Amino acid sequence: MTIIHTDNSYSIAAYDKEIGNFVIVAVNSSDKEDKVSFSFTDTTITGKTVSLIRTSGSINDGEHWRNVGTYTSQSNSIEISLKENSITTITIG
Repeated sequence: MTIIHTDNSYSIAAYDKEIGNFVIVAVNSSDKEDKVSFSFTDTTITGKTVSLIRTSGSINDGEHWRNVGTYTSQSNSIEISLKENSITTITIG
């Protein structure tokens, strides 16, 4: 696994060259939803599967590693909404 630099302060990314997957972990610590985008300039993700897993809210009534969607990337960038007070894991591969 290789850590990849992101151009923001709310996420960290890694690439697993053995299986060809990218993983991004994005944090939204505010009390408002935030729309973010990630662009890939040195590789292509078009046609790859993008999976979103989210943890948010409190221990008693929050989401705990909830699968919130899977789709196929249509371009070399992705745009997602980060729920307020959440951690979202994005897997691309």
